[in-house]
Amino acid sequence: MTRAVAILPLRRPADPAAKLKSNNNRETAKGELEMQKTHMIGRRFTALASGAAMLALAAGGPAHATDISFWCLTIPGIDDVVAAFTKANPDIQVKFTQFQSEDFKTQLRVTVASGEIPDVYCSNEGFTFFEYVNRGAALDITDVIDKEGWRKEIFPDFLKADTDKNGHIWGVPWSTIHYWQAIFYDKAFFAKNNIPIPKSISDLVDTSAKVQAAGRYPVSFGDRDGWPGLLLLGDLFLQQAPPSYVDDLNSGKVKWTDSDVARNALQAIGTMGTKGVFAPGFLTSDHQAAIMAWAGGKAAMLYNGTWWPGVTGSSDVGFDIGVMPLPRIAPDQPLKGTQFWASNHVLISSKVTGAEKDASIKFVGFLLSNEGQQIMGSAAGAVTSNPDANKSLKVAPYFAEAPFTDQANLPKMGYFDHAFPIPVIEELKVDIQKLMQGSESVDDALAAVEKVHAGERSKAQ
Repeated sequence: MTRAVAILPLRRPADPAAKLKSNNNRETAKGELEMQKTHMIGRRFTALASGAAMLALAAGGPAHATDISFWCLTIPGIDDVVAAFTKANPDIQVKFTQFQSEDFKTQLRVTVASGEIPDVYCSNEGFTFFEYVNRGAALDITDVIDKEGWRKEIFPDFLKADTDKNGHIWGVPWSTIHYWQAIFYDKAFFAKNNIPIPKSISDLVDTSAKVQAAGRYPVSFGDRDGWPGLLLLGDLFLQQAPPSYVDDLNSGKVKWTDSDVARNALQAIGTMGTKGVFAPGFLTSDHQAAIMAWAGGKAAMLYNGTWWPGVTGSSDVGFDIGVMPLPRIAPDQPLKGTQFWASNHVLISSKVTGAEKDASIKFVGFLLSNEGQQIMGSAAGAVTSNPDANKSLKVAPYFAEAPFTDQANLPKMGYFDHAFPIPVIEELKVDIQKLMQGSESVDDALAAVEKVHAGERSKAQ
């Protein structure tokens, strides 16, 4: 996929730190919205609502315009995509609400449960996606896909994730797509201090001590919201087993307490957390702050997917960036799979009808189009779920280096924070953080996760 992309550097914006600052408001009590943006065509104004900052675009447009609602998490370029659509379609007004990642999941679940389903809304893939399908909140778009010609704008592997066992399609992948399984680092700092590139987890512990001795924090990492630890767990799983191993855990064919793959991965996470691999405060810091700390030169390394320029505002952070493979549990073993995926998918409400349904379909078509995806890809500095759009995108040169290109032909899976039922994911978040603090044993963590998973498997029978 990446070979089709023009490899050119991105420009630095005036103030990349300002974007992060705007993302750091936290959710207020009892489900109040953390950072809501409502977009209508025309003039801009700001207001406060439900204890949260709300940006509204209200509009002069046609007197009889069709209104549709669109909910999504905060994504680089999303404002520009909505603006481009409304400019091209002045007869449609898009009321756009966006949240930070974890808050979005909570608010959308509450809203869908109340029966007030947005006309168009985003979801992550996997169990989260089919939660809304199973609640009857999604429109079956199997026929729409072919009528609108959307298949040619989507990588087939990603579309399969939105297809149920009966062949019905309930949504479409729509996002930039990113590699993990790597650590970004300051090449000049490593060279100046004669710090070797680690190959194993134990090497990484030694390297981290040398980095600290040379005056910087080691790996910048912020697990306050729990998902970074889950993606790290996923990478460590895929160093040992293919994506199908997740199916074995979900079916009960393999139990967590009997899994050497899970044991090794959790042991590695515990080692990293307790042996000084992560920068101080990693359990109370969110990951966007961790990205900015690395970009600001406070840490020498960053564990992250290739989407981090969407946070910093540029792939140029003022120093020469190197990319190392994520150190391995077993350094001589090849990777078995990759979390290279379109994480955001779009669904249309099952309740939308008439002109609003037509407008919603037209809007989703624009999101998938070359124009819409090129806006998104350019903002994030990354490839997208539209193969044709990728041909003219600009991404930084190091995104085409071996740690990423070596993953191109591996078996792929969605991100690990959506690979299991939601109660299992929540249990894993808790146990991963306990392991990183050294307050729980690997055996206890495995037993706790298996207990929750066993209950979820029994519900599915």
